[in-house]
Amino acid sequence: MCLILFGFKGVGKSTLGREVGARLKLPFIDTDELLCIKHGHESIRQLYQQVGEQTFRILEKEVVFSLKNTPPSVIALGGGTVLDEENVAFLKALGRFVYLKASFSFLAKRLLQGELPSFATDKHFLQLIYEKRLPLYEGIAQEELDLEKEEEPADKLASLWRKLRGLD
Repeated sequence: MCLILFGFKGVGKSTLGREVGARLKLPFIDTDELLCIKHGHESIRQLYQQVGEQTFRILEKEVVFSLKNTPPSVIALGGGTVLDEENVAFLKALGRFVYLKASFSFLAKRLLQGELPSFATDKHFLQLIYEKRLPLYEGIAQEELDLEKEEEPADKLASLWRKLRGLD
């Protein structure tokens, strides 16, 4: 079984996933990193801008389905991976969906410090995307972790893993 971390861009899926994987001595898989490596791009933004959303989602699905025989791992998904119902169904068979939750204001502070996601033109558009995805994220979550309330999110995820594996 895998811990599958998902949420909006900038929430910390990759950072937290790496930390939890190291603590639990589990492989860490970042689907955005796999996409970049497979298609020879330095950033997910660069790939998205070059191929466009439709092709990007096809390439993303290929990466997701390549995880078929993945051993127990911590997997961080790109923010839009769960927009595809087939991705969700496939990944739910691999493990437990953990929604890394944060308010838009929390995320905006992080995102506006760097480049906006490739699909966003400004803060207002970013908020519209956030509001559109929020019910979807909440609907597929099997577990939720509110990053604004949780002081030690890596501890909480490690504990969840042990509980799910019957080790706690």
